[in-house]
Amino acid sequence: MKPLLFVFILLFSLTSLHGKVDIPDTLRSIHAVRIINAPKIDGRLNEQEWLLAEESSDFIQSRPEEGKPSTQKTVVKILYTDFAIYVGAWCYDSQADSIFRQLGQRDEPELNADNFYFKVDPYNNQQDAYQFGVYASGVQLDSKFSDFTFDAVWNSEVSSDAKGWYVEMEIPYSAFRFPAMEVQEWGVQFTRNVRRRREFQMWAYVPSVATNAQLYWGHLEA
Repeated sequence: MKPLLFVFILLFSLTSLHGKVDIPDTLRSIHAVRIINAPKIDGRLNEQEWLLAEESSDFIQSRPEEGKPSTQKTVVKILYTDFAIYVGAWCYDSQADSIFRQLGQRDEPELNADNFYFKVDPYNNQQDAYQFGVYASGVQLDSKFSDFTFDAVWNSEVSSDAKGWYVEMEIPYSAFRFPAMEVQEWGVQFTRNVRRRREFQMWAYVPSVATNAQLYWGHLEA
């Protein structure tokens, strides 16, 4: 099998009250690193592959102070093999002993716990997307924007220390559909919820007035 080349692309536009669309010169992007040996999914993110991966941070608040930098730093990295995509998130927290970690059932909404999401639009048509989320307690969430009953088979684990909490995801390509093309063009977004602060932050900032959030998503290159 030829190595898959992942290029997750977004049309990043800003729409004014008068309907004018402005395309910025610089789009948010993150590079994925192709690996041969998959990391152990234990939430620790300490394998050499993760150390070599490019990181991306600078998340922006959607709530409570829209447009301002997030108060708690989040770092994301992406790896991939011929089998799966691997998403790592470092959710740093200045009050790590106060992170909310309520347990619950899979796909249970609004647990009293922090969470992190990886969202992907494999067809890059801004009409639908898959989302894979993990609470700080380890509970998984997944769905499609068009089908909240969607469940896939994928793997995740979390860990924590005095600096924050961490999540590691392994999402097989069999977990979602994408075009049969050698070069893949996918829209991508990452979000984090810091529950005790009621802070919702985004990697690719989406204005609250946006009618289609996916038009603002970023891209990933490999």
